[in-house]
Amino acid sequence: MSLERILKSIAVLAALLGRSALTIFPLWWMLVVSRETPANAGAAMVGGGDVIKLWPSSPQWANYAKAGEEMGSRRGGGFGEGFKDALANSTVITVLVCVGTILSSSLVGFAFARVRVRGPQGLFLLKL
Repeated sequence: MSLERILKSIAVLAALLGRSALTIFPLWWMLVVSRETPANAGAAMVGGGDVIKLWPSSPQWANYAKAGEEMGSRRGGGFGEGFKDALANSTVITVLVCVGTILSSSLVGFAFARVRVRGPQGLFLLKL
């Protein structure tokens, strides 16, 4: 392998790793903040104190149980009732989005397959 090809491979790998880190960071941040004490989580959210930590100083695993107990508590229900409402809402939204995506994609696919214009590949690549 030539030096140019090796450097190009290293650059592509570095770009992919950087993009992966940007994609994974919000999930990691959510998990770290969800295990913080309320005071530390509030400070992290508004930018006070030690904002970015890779691991909470004293992980509060009970936060998840507390969130489960409080879910749906506005209606007097517990985790089960709130979970059913959230599941129903998520199911309706997911079905509607899937149906809409399939319909719009099939229309666009049909148009790309049947309609002939100058530079059809250019429009197709623009859509992609």
